[in-house]
Amino acid sequence: MQHRRHSWLVCLFLTIMLTSCYLRPSTSSVESSTARFIQSRTVSPENMVYLSFADTTYSYDFGFEYWDILSEQGKMFYDAMWNFKFKPREAYQSNLYHYSPANTFDLAAYLEAQKLLYLDHPEKELESLWNMSFSFYSGEEDYCNWGLCSLIEEKEYVSMMTRINLEISNLVYKVKKEPIKREKYQLIHDWIIANVKYDYEYYQNCLSPETKQFLNPESANIYGAIVNKLAVCDGISDAFKYICNQCHLECISVGGYFPNPNLDDSISLGHQWNLVYDQKWYLVDCTFDLDSDPSLKYFMADMHIDNRISNYPLEDYLKKDS
Repeated sequence: MQHRRHSWLVCLFLTIMLTSCYLRPSTSSVESSTARFIQSRTVSPENMVYLSFADTTYSYDFGFEYWDILSEQGKMFYDAMWNFKFKPREAYQSNLYHYSPANTFDLAAYLEAQKLLYLDHPEKELESLWNMSFSFYSGEEDYCNWGLCSLIEEKEYVSMMTRINLEISNLVYKVKKEPIKREKYQLIHDWIIANVKYDYEYYQNCLSPETKQFLNPESANIYGAIVNKLAVCDGISDAFKYICNQCHLECISVGGYFPNPNLDDSISLGHQWNLVYDQKWYLVDCTFDLDSDPSLKYFMADMHIDNRISNYPLEDYLKKDS
């Protein structure tokens, strides 16, 4: 009996030790936070090479342009969302991070990380990730558990990505065969110009609080642009970025704004476009080229054309190749 008990204790000890090997201690939490990892699949971007659904290799330089500008807690959220894996609904990843006290959980940092992850990796938006946080307060305990779940099933995501990659398979093949970098970018630009229409109905519905709730989200993501061939600037810019990623071409999606010459100077319009690199940085705005004459007006153009301004500080990243 004692021998069995001793064996059981040894097994328990080994199990605890092995489990601890898979838990990464919180060395990058916010100073005011005592966040720790309960279940961690996060990785360090600067030390890793990533594979997307379509087996596209991303490097830190080409796939994580916005990671560096996040807060430390924002980087934790970014990593968690990047490493999200579909699980059965009854096994939601609801305890990825633990915060004590609860007010050290930074919801704004999560929302910012989600927005920037989608700019870096547009396909992640199709996972429909949902923030799950649970706070508990009592006389002795005060904490918040944070995790993720998806609003769709894995088979739905796989189906969407399969259709997307089939639509662009011939284009990706041509781009990879093209030896000249500028021509690679132009093949992608011209494919979008020839195939995608601007969704004016979506745009008009955005302007009205009464109709905004009826928006089709696909028009603002890569599925709308690549499969439906109908999108607004978000989906069009995301499509350009996603195809560049598939072709191992450096590209940044930029959310920002520019003054509207037809309105008061104090009114600015939100927009999304891309930056590409060929010995120096250029602007590519496929949305504006849909209706422009010539259609290459916004291809490899000056980065600050139309006095547009980015929502995020990209200066340090852009300097690395200067």
